[in-house]
Amino acid sequence: MVQDEFSCLYEENSFTCMIKKGLAMLDGDRIRIEHIDSDTETLKIPDELPVTLFDIQGRSYTRILPVSELGKKACYDKKNLKRVYLGKNLRYLDDYAFARCEHLTEVVAEGIDGFADLRLGNGVFDDCGNLEILAFDGDREAGIAKLLAAVPRFLKAEDLLTGGEIGTDAWYERWDFALRAFLKEDDVAGYMQAVLFGTRKFVDREAYIAYVQEAKRDLCRLRLEHGEALQEFARRQCEEYVEEIHQG
Repeated sequence: MVQDEFSCLYEENSFTCMIKKGLAMLDGDRIRIEHIDSDTETLKIPDELPVTLFDIQGRSYTRILPVSELGKKACYDKKNLKRVYLGKNLRYLDDYAFARCEHLTEVVAEGIDGFADLRLGNGVFDDCGNLEILAFDGDREAGIAKLLAAVPRFLKAEDLLTGGEIGTDAWYERWDFALRAFLKEDDVAGYMQAVLFGTRKFVDREAYIAYVQEAKRDLCRLRLEHGEALQEFARRQCEEYVEEIHQG
């Protein structure tokens, strides 16, 4: 989806706005996109949109307003979506905004100044099983973009996705703690939930166990590859797990 698919926006009852390919709401001097109908491979959330308003005499006028929020389940279960580029004025992604987008591989916020400027609701990237890049600072090549993407896929520690602490030594320590918890977890712990509610299908219990073990190994390798603020005992644990799985 390109920006001109969003551009036809007009006021209705001073609150609800219809946009091409979706629905938006006016919130004061800001726009909240509630739902996006389009299911293309690439989605760009615009920085701002023109809004046609009407005065008390029925005369129309246009204002350019920033797009600051993406609503709850706005892009839920988009089967074709692979790449998302977030506008620089976005400040909040509501609950499950991109949940169950099983082919989504990267999310890039190119114009947002720092991690603390973007807040996330609950489960924004739940069941995005192929997510590889989560670049809230715009740098999709940075190691931290891959570490962030691993959080909703495996670590289930959503507090690691928000706040000004991201990228600090304290944040890396918390990421490593979440990884240790994942490594200690029984490989079959989430099997029934995956069977009943997950987007990925497993032929049997053994296939699920193999998937979890591969995920744990890949996370350890990822952390060793991007070893910023990695303490020695955490490094040894990652190396030992990779070696153990290799020998097994």
